[in-house]
Amino acid sequence: MGTNVKRVVLLAILCVSSISWLAFYVPPETFVFFHVWAFLIPFLLLTGFSLAVFGIIKKDKWLTFFSCLAFLGNIYYIPFIWQPFRQSLTDPSPADLRIITYNVAKFQMKHNMPSLMHISDFLLESNPQIICLQEVSDEQTIRLLQKMTKMPYLAVSEGISHDQRLAVLSQHPLAKHRTLHFPGRPHLAQLVDIILPNRRVRLMNCHLQTTNINQVMKSKNMGLLQGVKLILKNAKIRGEQAEMLQKELSIHAVNIICGDFNVPPISYSYSRLKGDLKDAFKTAGIGYGYTYRYMMKFFRIDYVFYDEQHFKALRYRTENLEYSDHLPVVVDMKYKVSDDKQ
Repeated sequence: MGTNVKRVVLLAILCVSSISWLAFYVPPETFVFFHVWAFLIPFLLLTGFSLAVFGIIKKDKWLTFFSCLAFLGNIYYIPFIWQPFRQSLTDPSPADLRIITYNVAKFQMKHNMPSLMHISDFLLESNPQIICLQEVSDEQTIRLLQKMTKMPYLAVSEGISHDQRLAVLSQHPLAKHRTLHFPGRPHLAQLVDIILPNRRVRLMNCHLQTTNINQVMKSKNMGLLQGVKLILKNAKIRGEQAEMLQKELSIHAVNIICGDFNVPPISYSYSRLKGDLKDAFKTAGIGYGYTYRYMMKFFRIDYVFYDEQHFKALRYRTENLEYSDHLPVVVDMKYKVSDDKQ
């Protein structure tokens, strides 16, 4: 390959590999490519780094140069999934509020083994004040609630699907509760007012459209083109759902948002739902953060956002449990002193 052609090819690869940040701003229904590309960022980082090392070994200055640029073009993603220097900064002070969000996968583990008792034991040991669950049903939630003696308050969403409902369990009284339906889809969101000491806050628990990436990869009957079309279709649906929720948030301010978004942090849905809220992982997380157990553990798709005027995140962690395809996210928070005085 001639030197000039090689430069053009490497430049083209650099440009394509460094545009994933546009997923923050461009709705999927406008141009869905960015949102699929955003899922590839971990692989792009690894590829850029590997090619840079290879270029150094081979003393290929152009390969080294463009590979380093491609790596640097996606390096902004690292703080969204890795907080390597947070250990000494983690606040050791006692928490006022512990919240857990967990997609419990219909309380079924691998090979359809029931996980209800395992999850109940974990939640009891964790002693949270608020629990947000995705992919539950009424009967299962009630059984879980009975096991959890310290959770007297419960709000269950109303849904068209028996096993795609949401639930909020709380040690504090729950006031208003409303289910938000996504047209034609079983996924949901729910708004719940929680009466905390000296304050009343609004929480949103949500579950956005699945990606189906894992299912497409495992399917023996689905062709490549059919699989790609399904993934692109679901990306557009998630964008529409995020827009719908953002309109709701613009009318009714929410202090905590949590749930399974089914998107990485570099995404339109993440950007729209987070808004001015804080991402608990970025403010209180330690080390590498992922919440989806499969696909090489590359993806953080479950979130807790909070209003910094009301709360300060002290600690963030996930638990490496095998009871679901997702990991539970546990966040300890403290009430803001200035808010206590109001």
